[in-house]
Amino acid sequence: MPHLLRRLVGLVKKTPFEESIKTRLTKKHLAVWKPEFIDSTKTTTRELVGIRQAIDKNFEKLKLGEKITEKRTGATIEKARTGKVKGAHNEITLRVSFRGKMLFVKVSVEDPIKIIQRQKKAAKLLSIMGNTYNGFNLRIIEPHLVYGTKLTPSRKSTSRVFQVTDFFDSKKVTMCNDYKGAEAAKLIETTHEMQQKMGILELNESTGVNSFYDKTTRTIYFFDV
Repeated sequence: MPHLLRRLVGLVKKTPFEESIKTRLTKKHLAVWKPEFIDSTKTTTRELVGIRQAIDKNFEKLKLGEKITEKRTGATIEKARTGKVKGAHNEITLRVSFRGKMLFVKVSVEDPIKIIQRQKKAAKLLSIMGNTYNGFNLRIIEPHLVYGTKLTPSRKSTSRVFQVTDFFDSKKVTMCNDYKGAEAAKLIETTHEMQQKMGILELNESTGVNSFYDKTTRTIYFFDV
């Protein structure tokens, strides 16, 4: 079955995620973004750079839990808890309040091209499965923006990669490994299986991290696939 799924993924046409993004690739950098996000926040490239620079400048303070404000845009930035897969590349996940929006900004050290490849693969897999499994609805929290330095064969690592996604309020959703309801065991089993299918986890690794559950709609949201 896993082999069949992999073959089917390769045959699926472009997903809505692939249709909605634009890409700019140079010898050193990769930027992938959704134009609708830029339009809705009325953001300029200069402002986005300013927020990124503020994160870089105050990185150690943010890791210690300090809240900072970027002067030009008024964006507030602080550490957020989303869980972390063993061996993951993420350095920190931040909660950013900006132009009336609350966002997650995941900061990692990895190849940004691989992030987009994983997103495309996961979106196609869920499309094939009808976005449901074991009685749960399945959704991926897609990035609005990914920016980083492209890996080259002569380099062993990349600079910091910034991945911007929607923020999920803890009053509305629960991290899967924190859920204590009647279906907790089934939820964790389903999350584990799906994360394995998407290539996030090895068979012997723990699960429930980087995923949220909305009990009202019976929906599992996967963050940072």
